[in-house]
Amino acid sequence: MLSVVDTFSNIRQCFPSGQFSLPDWKKYAAGIAAEFPGKIIDDIACYRFEEEILPVVQNVYTNWEKLELAHTSFQTAIDKISKQLSEMVSLPILKLKQEYQIFTEQ
Repeated sequence: MLSVVDTFSNIRQCFPSGQFSLPDWKKYAAGIAAEFPGKIIDDIACYRFEEEILPVVQNVYTNWEKLELAHTSFQTAIDKISKQLSEMVSLPILKLKQEYQIFTEQ
């Protein structure tokens, strides 16, 4: 079975005072998977963070309504895909897990 971890409810914790915080994001991302922050940092190393990455990430906070809509669409899509795959093979394939406790102080 493939589990899809939905961490949407924790995203705001990456934006204390309305500004993106890389240290807080690293804690958030490590709650998803311990190796996740390092992999993402490695992937974005070839970009200019302040000019090319930060504006996109900050847009999450400033356009929260659009992110909520995208999240709802994501949940709907995962649910439909899961049902269709389960019907095809008569087994549960995808499971959408809500994660509420992944942001921990370290």
